[in-house]
Amino acid sequence: MNYGAKVINRNESLAGDMVTLDPVIYDALIRCEKENNCSYDLIITMQPTSPLTTVKTLDAAIQKFLDEHYNTLLSVVNKPHLSWTEKEGRVLPAYEKRLNRQQLPKNFLETGAFVIVDRKSISENSRFGEIVGVFEVPEREAIDIDDATDWIMTESLMKKKKILFFNSVSNLILTNHDYSIFFFSSEHISVPSSRHIEFLIPFHATIQVFLFQNCFHCSPRNTHQSLNF
Repeated sequence: MNYGAKVINRNESLAGDMVTLDPVIYDALIRCEKENNCSYDLIITMQPTSPLTTVKTLDAAIQKFLDEHYNTLLSVVNKPHLSWTEKEGRVLPAYEKRLNRQQLPKNFLETGAFVIVDRKSISENSRFGEIVGVFEVPEREAIDIDDATDWIMTESLMKKKKILFFNSVSNLILTNHDYSIFFFSSEHISVPSSRHIEFLIPFHATIQVFLFQNCFHCSPRNTHQSLNF
């Protein structure tokens, strides 16, 4: 692997569709400790179905884990909603009192981005110790890819970039992504009628340009597009 990662192939007994992550992580841990002749302090599980997790978020979660002395810390998003459940063939409310969503108690949903656990709290069937905490991740990072809609949303977010320009730019060449381009100036921008900003745009890119009093949105049909104003 280019970045130093090591692949550990699952044993056949852990490769079934119904196998949970707990025994898989435990098996990998035991094999790594044996191979490297060491014992690890923390075990962090991260899943590829949460590709929007940032280094900043993970660093902050690790710091919270250490500062507040948790045995387990997991990523969550707060989603308070009126919900219902089914019990013995009956549909029942999973709440005590109907309230506006803003007044409901916190309802944490696991995002699957990461689970941090100390060594003494991990076993073959669990990664949860006595003291469990949660780390709320930003909504943007909370997507857990389970279906095609999640995939499309994630792909769209990963393509977005923001470029900040101060004052003015006469020529800009873009790469194969979607962009939001913002022009700022401490003084009033005066553009002669003969002046134009030129964009060399890949065929599939979408450009949004915001300039104080004017707003342009173009979906170019060609690889070259000029905006005149």
